[in-house]
Amino acid sequence: MPPKGQRTQEEEAEAKKRNSENKRRWRANRSEEQRLEERERNAENKRNRIAGLSEEQRSLERRKNAENERNRVASLSAEQRSLERENNVINKRNRIANLSDEQRSHERAKNAENERNRVASLSEGQRSLERERNSQNKRSKIANMTVPQRNVHRLEHAAVASTSRAARRLQTLNQTTLAASINRFNEADLQQHNCIALIAICSFCGAKHFLMERPQDKKFTQCCQKGKVVLPPIKLALGIEKLMKKEHEYSNNFFENIRSINSALAFASMGANIAPPPGYGPYCFRINGQIYHRTGSLHPTGAKENLPNFIFLTPMRHVIKE
Repeated sequence: MPPKGQRTQEEEAEAKKRNSENKRRWRANRSEEQRLEERERNAENKRNRIAGLSEEQRSLERRKNAENERNRVASLSAEQRSLERENNVINKRNRIANLSDEQRSHERAKNAENERNRVASLSEGQRSLERERNSQNKRSKIANMTVPQRNVHRLEHAAVASTSRAARRLQTLNQTTLAASINRFNEADLQQHNCIALIAICSFCGAKHFLMERPQDKKFTQCCQKGKVVLPPIKLALGIEKLMKKEHEYSNNFFENIRSINSALAFASMGANIAPPPGYGPYCFRINGQIYHRTGSLHPTGAKENLPNFIFLTPMRHVIKE
């Protein structure tokens, strides 16, 4: 065999064929572990080689590899192409079967993203040409099918189309049902829940409870743990006591504005993470987490705008008459 530079085209093809055969025979004599190690080593070498290339060199190599692949496929016979496609499909199925659900989902998302990027990079003419080519390939594929294969293909296509139509109908039905339920909703139709009045009195501390809260033994635990907790009576100023007992001339005004009075004298504002429940229904004030009070610092930090904003109210003797 003459040297590589002096070979004819036929001799070069014969040498490549002989080298490929020797390489296949050499690989066939290796163990599976050695093959796996060699594949990993080759992949690592390829990654390192590509990482050292510039963007222009990578693009040139991709075009060259694509051209070589097209030439290789073009040199195959129809039977060899069909056999190679079947082998590729089998290898792909085996590879996917060995993946976990998370890896499959990640690969599907990655493939979809790559396909979107590829289609987005095409011009309108290229997209139209690709659609026509895909349609032609699909027609050719169906034309090459046998009658049983066509019947199976029709059944599969009908099943997929039926599933898609059913999914669309279900989505439309859900949207229509939701819209109809919203339109039919009437707050007056809601059944009112009534705990009855606070007529259940604790026999130990005298606390009032709803009748529905009373346990079977009629001994309450929410207030005083069945008499185990004894609190001293609250000592109120005489004026406050008269206001609370409605024995003062301003008692009516006090009870009408008790919330505003309490907020004005609190020296802080209530804060909470208000999280109303989802859906539709009567208003419900619901919080998530802990209630807290917001207040500023009692000592100024130096700037005039950081001065504490408080109003101190001094009770006057003539305001509340005892």
